[in-house]
Amino acid sequence: MRLIIPHVRRAMLIGQLIDRKSAEAAAFADTLDGISAGMFLVDAGGRMVHANASGRAMLEERCVLRSGGGKVAAIEAEADRELNRVVATAGGGDAAVGVKGIAVPLAARGGEHYVAHVLIPSSTDRAKSSFRGRTKTRARKP
Repeated sequence: MRLIIPHVRRAMLIGQLIDRKSAEAAAFADTLDGISAGMFLVDAGGRMVHANASGRAMLEERCVLRSGGGKVAAIEAEADRELNRVVATAGGGDAAVGVKGIAVPLAARGGEHYVAHVLIPSSTDRAKSSFRGRTKTRARKP
């Protein structure tokens, strides 16, 4: 028993750590879902990693944005090309985009106007984060 007890304790501590990290991830997702603007976390290739509840609703409506091939795409062709270009630029890091990010105008089918804000974490934040190299895209009415 003396030989087994330290391993059982270590396994319990590891289990507690995993539970704590899972709770943090769930709290983070709940926080993002509480944001009223549609928000998408995308990787440097533009593939969607996470969408909050408002973002998922926007994709389902297919009025401003749509989902295709795991990527967020604008309904309007020109806006989609610009959004793809901006996300690709953002994949180059904060030096390529600047600290303020880039805004991409979007038009809905009904004529409403939206803005997609492409923001990336600073290189300091990325070094501390598990979301390295990922960009955030928020679409909202101006």
